[in-house]
Amino acid sequence: MDQPTTRTKRVRGRFVVIGLIALVASVATFALTMWFGGREPRGPIQAMRPLGGGEVALLRRGFEERGYTHLVVWSIERGQHWSEALFGVPEHPSLTHVRQGEVDLVALRAREARGHVEIHAFDRRTGRFAWRGGRATHENPTEHPGGLPAFAERSLLVGDGVLFVVHGGDAVEVVILGLEDGEERARVELPADPEGADAARSAAVVEGALIVSTGSSVHRVGPDGAHARLGSTALGHCVTSAHVFFGDPGGLRVHHGDEVQVLGDGFAMEVYACAERANAEGVREAWIVARAPSGDRVLQRYEGQLRGGFSLPELAQVDRLLDGPEGLLLVAGGALWRVGEENARVEEGIDDVWVVGGEVVTRMAETLRAGANAVRVPGATLVAADTLLWVATERELVALEGDLSPRFGGERVQPGAAR
Repeated sequence: MDQPTTRTKRVRGRFVVIGLIALVASVATFALTMWFGGREPRGPIQAMRPLGGGEVALLRRGFEERGYTHLVVWSIERGQHWSEALFGVPEHPSLTHVRQGEVDLVALRAREARGHVEIHAFDRRTGRFAWRGGRATHENPTEHPGGLPAFAERSLLVGDGVLFVVHGGDAVEVVILGLEDGEERARVELPADPEGADAARSAAVVEGALIVSTGSSVHRVGPDGAHARLGSTALGHCVTSAHVFFGDPGGLRVHHGDEVQVLGDGFAMEVYACAERANAEGVREAWIVARAPSGDRVLQRYEGQLRGGFSLPELAQVDRLLDGPEGLLLVAGGALWRVGEENARVEEGIDDVWVVGGEVVTRMAETLRAGANAVRVPGATLVAADTLLWVATERELVALEGDLSPRFGGERVQPGAAR
């Protein structure tokens, strides 16, 4: 009896080759991903953003991978937590911590494969890519093939459930993205400003809405894209978390949501800076640095109405006003003024000031001071969080407490000269 024969099906050689190539490619992709993700970049630090809890997000170059910029989340306790290689970033990447409800992301302006700038968001805890979007309407090969000029150093701002993306150019454009999925909610192009793209511009979030100064005008953009022009910057303006203050020909003009007040005696006032501070009863009050109708510089208190204040010395330049541990701090013309409720006194000439862990830290040239303590930080970029002052040189990272004692990297700072 004949035995049954079993015929073996032949597989064509080209399918074997294709399968082997696919296997090798997948293994190589996995290996490169693990290599990029686990290897700690050591190139120049381009930007940083504190995340709280001893963590910081960094943008830095690699060494061999010179064409790549790496987004790194780094912790004092654990070192590098994760790293993602990017195609590149624009001059002002606006690295931002997006934290609201269950959303906890690191977002930034990044370049995609063809060089266009858009918003990329990553999960802060895992580094998982979350979403992308928000490219400007006029960034295209015909109008702006090299990309739009930056709106300002800070151009990503978190509102109520949305991320406001502010694009530069002659006409400022605001793109509104959902925090959870990056889905576009609205897109608003503001009127072109007579001062053009070189005007001093700024943006802030006030009670969930975006307040944008395009140079000579201030606009409000809601989370749904609703837009209104609030006024002119001719006599100055400033914002707190709840109010927008304008200098006005009739006095001090205050915007709170849809409500508008004009306070004063009907004479013009000019506004320079403002800040919030809790009073003895715990109520938040606004303090405004302004020029009164008399011509004097004054610090004016506002709580629903003007509640008094006091005169300030003539200041050549008002840089900013902030809440300090024992009173307001006014940075003006290279000097720090510590402001009480009835007077102001100058303490020292400075370049900048931060409040870190309840301590006032000042910088003059390359020296930081806090009380009697001083350290030198040559060529450094500084960013303050609530309890730490992060110091980045080109390749080194240091974390200082409010009294300037090192939390990390103390060997990289130098003692400063005594007072």
